[in-house]
Amino acid sequence: MENEIFFDLLSLIPFYLSLCIIHLHFNALLHTIFIILLSSSPSHIPNLNSSSFFLLVFHESKQMDPSSPPPSPPPSSSSSSSPRRSKRSRVEPIYYAEESMQFNILRQIERNRRSFESEDSDSDLNSDTDEEHPDSFKPPKEKKEDKSKPTSEVWKSEAKRVHPPECLLLSFLSREARQCSSPLEFFRVFVTLELMDQIVKATNSYGSNKFKKSWIDTDRKEMDIFFSAVIYMGIHRSPTLKSYWAEDSKPPFIIHLFPSRDRFLQLYRSFYIAEGERDLTDPIWHVRPLVDSFTKSFPLHHSPSHILVFDESMVFCKARSTLKQYIKDKPHRWGYKIWCLVSDGYLQQFSVYLGKKGRQKGETPSEAVILLVTPYYGMNHVVVMNNFFCSPSLCQTLLRNSTFVLGTIQSNRRGFPSSLVEESSNLSRGQWSFRQNEKMVAYVFVDRKPVYFLSTYYYPSQLDTLERHGKKGQKLLFEVPKAVTAYNSFRSGVDIMDQLQSYYSIGRKNRRWWPRLAWWLIDMCILNAHRLNEIKKNEKMSVREFREDLMHELAGDIFCKSKHQHIIRKEVRSQYSFNHHLVITEDKRDCSICSSRPDQRKTTKFQCKICNVFLCPDTCYDIHINSNDV
Repeated sequence: MENEIFFDLLSLIPFYLSLCIIHLHFNALLHTIFIILLSSSPSHIPNLNSSSFFLLVFHESKQMDPSSPPPSPPPSSSSSSSPRRSKRSRVEPIYYAEESMQFNILRQIERNRRSFESEDSDSDLNSDTDEEHPDSFKPPKEKKEDKSKPTSEVWKSEAKRVHPPECLLLSFLSREARQCSSPLEFFRVFVTLELMDQIVKATNSYGSNKFKKSWIDTDRKEMDIFFSAVIYMGIHRSPTLKSYWAEDSKPPFIIHLFPSRDRFLQLYRSFYIAEGERDLTDPIWHVRPLVDSFTKSFPLHHSPSHILVFDESMVFCKARSTLKQYIKDKPHRWGYKIWCLVSDGYLQQFSVYLGKKGRQKGETPSEAVILLVTPYYGMNHVVVMNNFFCSPSLCQTLLRNSTFVLGTIQSNRRGFPSSLVEESSNLSRGQWSFRQNEKMVAYVFVDRKPVYFLSTYYYPSQLDTLERHGKKGQKLLFEVPKAVTAYNSFRSGVDIMDQLQSYYSIGRKNRRWWPRLAWWLIDMCILNAHRLNEIKKNEKMSVREFREDLMHELAGDIFCKSKHQHIIRKEVRSQYSFNHHLVITEDKRDCSICSSRPDQRKTTKFQCKICNVFLCPDTCYDIHINSNDV
């Protein structure tokens, strides 16, 4: 009997196997038909209501999140007792396979929905780039031509008039600057009392470590006197610092400020700005307090005019430093490079070039222009620059921010019209041509050689007259674009500032590399204070006269420290409060005091600037001050 039952079960095995195969094929067939219809269009899905399987799937899809992972199977009671199998040999139960298939269908629905939404947004916005979903199966799109960069095809020889707007910001001074009246008050706008206290604190810390017991702490008054002496030494140059205390030539001003030469040299060698531990990541850590303070105060007290001039300046230095640069066309070929933005002879913005190794944002020429001009975006300013900075891509960047450009340009710049370069070979002296690309106009003017210009402010129909000289000295008048004459008028803003600074520059040769940069920054404060004084009083004043007035105001109550004691001279205090001091003249005449003594008659080159009398710089000058009770 048992054998018969066994053989009956064996006969049913093929039947059960065939049923299983039919069931699997039917499920696979339904899944394939659904995926094909689903991939064609999501709108076909609601019409598939003939199968209860699809109704079940869509009923479950309302409760499932397409972004969530497929549901995990419930834990089996036999899983703890049975040995763990690998993923490769594991057999998934049927319910997990069905739920996984449902999740795959829902994920495909989400893919198609996102792909259709992205196609609709492309047709509406006509965007150049698409943000593709990582699971989407969209075919790669062809790269469209980038029209943001100027090409030779868009430059045309037809003139199109451009109407540039007027500048929205007029030049004016801050309230604090308008309340100033003396050179010292204008100087205190930049070199504040808080900054002076920080310099005094850093100098005391450095001097005590350098000179040990011989060091005497300084204070704000003595530091003002020290600055006064340094400004005097910038006006009256001598070969060395020690020569100001030489027996044959003792300037009374220096002798009254610092009778002790050693005290001045001690202050000069201990002059320090930064305090605390050194920041190795900052190449200009020694002068960082000055840079941060002046970067805020310079643009705060003066708003620029319509024209901004951008150029590089060189701070002369031959010390060993990674920041040192070489520019062959500068008066000082070796030194530190400073990016400068000048308006009306006033230094608005500046940035110290940190070299190629320490290059950060704002170190390349184009990035430096954008960095310093960014605070004036949207004001319709015109930035004047030379061919080292100017490029079509930079012009478009500034133009998008309502800032215009005028400058020379190198003919091999990317985006510059090559047809204009070819045409320049056929032009003679005084002739010019142009190409225009919307609001950007490229010019070529032949003087002694072709010079190329790029402007987004002046259009070709604006003409002006340019005067030149021929080989025999005769005057030649050429009709040229307005952009050429405007560039010649505004280009030298930074060069004039460098020229004024070089006349009476403070600071001298030093073993340390950073004092040259620190004295240059203080020189810029003096020049900016001089410019604010001229704007406020609406009258011209020479830089030397301004420095002399500032020098005497800084001296004020003159005192110095020698042998741990204060030496105060009342006659000197009254003398310098009324600007009495000696100047060196070319003539040599009799001393007004010594001429009254028949046995001690002497000649001298020193003359009192107020009284116009010649005096010996030693005792005769003191006798003259005390006798007249100045």
